[in-house]
Amino acid sequence: MPNKGQPVAEGAYITTRGEETVRRETWQLARMARGLIFTARAEQIQPQPATWNFDYTLTQNWDPAEFSIHREAEGQTLASEQRVQGARYSARITPRGGEPKEYTLEISAKHQLDFPSPLFTAVTLIRLNLQVGQTREVDAVRVVLPAFEPQIVAQKYTCAGEEPLQVPAGRFTAWRYVTSTAGDPAEAQLWADRHGIVLQYRFADGSETRLARYRRIDRR
Repeated sequence: MPNKGQPVAEGAYITTRGEETVRRETWQLARMARGLIFTARAEQIQPQPATWNFDYTLTQNWDPAEFSIHREAEGQTLASEQRVQGARYSARITPRGGEPKEYTLEISAKHQLDFPSPLFTAVTLIRLNLQVGQTREVDAVRVVLPAFEPQIVAQKYTCAGEEPLQVPAGRFTAWRYVTSTAGDPAEAQLWADRHGIVLQYRFADGSETRLARYRRIDRR
């Protein structure tokens, strides 16, 4: 994975369902002059094999700025450039050999950005800065797989407690959160370290994402 900016942290996630591995993701967080950037590569093994690479750019205050992604599956590619432009969220989605689609959503400065990666959840946790016992309802732009179309959803996060947690990457003091999306009765649980990095994510369908490797380069 190429370096972009000054590295802050890097790691890898593994998602399992029962005994089967369904997804792997490697990532790096780097600091740049204009903010921060998460760079990641994911490999989906089941149900449909696919790979994707993305850059998620943030301001110095951890506000979402840009999201670019390129996905390959069954010989087909799909690319998207999405960005925050003041009170607008714009997305351009381009299939290989096809016509691009354009989307524009009206948003506020408090909107979160949601995508099926723990890195996006980490940004939300950092921005919310919840203390134990606090709950916050938020609006989010959710970018859905596999089409990358953005949509507005309402979500809720609760910081439920502080507890020790063992994951493949090591043993941590973790903060446990409960999260849900409006219109979906299912709740998910997740645990994060003091930097907001997600250590474990337990989904309602029984699948689970855990941090398999983790290194802090910048200790600030």
